[in-house]
Amino acid sequence: MDTSSSLSSTPSTGKKIWRWTRRIILSILALVVVLAIAGAIYELVGEHRDAKRFPQRGKTFQVGSVALNMDCTGSGGPTVIFDSGLGVPANGWILVQPEVAKFTRVCSYDRAGYGWSGESSGPRTSDQVAKELKDLLTASGEKGPYILVGHSFGGYNVRVFADMYPADVVGVVLVDASHEDQENYLPPSLKAFSDQNTKELKKQE
Repeated sequence: MDTSSSLSSTPSTGKKIWRWTRRIILSILALVVVLAIAGAIYELVGEHRDAKRFPQRGKTFQVGSVALNMDCTGSGGPTVIFDSGLGVPANGWILVQPEVAKFTRVCSYDRAGYGWSGESSGPRTSDQVAKELKDLLTASGEKGPYILVGHSFGGYNVRVFADMYPADVVGVVLVDASHEDQENYLPPSLKAFSDQNTKELKKQE
């Protein structure tokens, strides 16, 4: 048996394996780069199309580190401020706002992370939302006093705002508003459903 020929072929085999391994790694990296570029292009095209289909209603104001959108129409006073329910942007008031604007000034706004507003690094508590709304009203130049209208989750926010800034508020309207004790008054079947949803949300976190 010629061991010299066998030994001499081993380095050559190792080099071939390394070349193929390198090609595979480079191919995977190239594919990742191509997919990333394609994803970025898709996102830009989507944003461009959305901007055409859904033109911004209102104006953007810089409030600290977050840009918030607010849409104000009508004239007169006191100014009505709409605060939407959980998961609902300012457009949720699109049928209501024009009617109120017929007799007074009215503003709807997108909370941070909603609609045309940017993300906020602050916690999504009613205290934080109320502070951001106060800063937004100041930045936009909208003068008080205000009538606050809160729907569902917005009910928490307007109550907190009225407590924090009582001199700025002349009235609060609660539209099917949420309340911190509401689950205590739910029928057993709805309470069980709510508890199950809460458990599922905690699992997802």
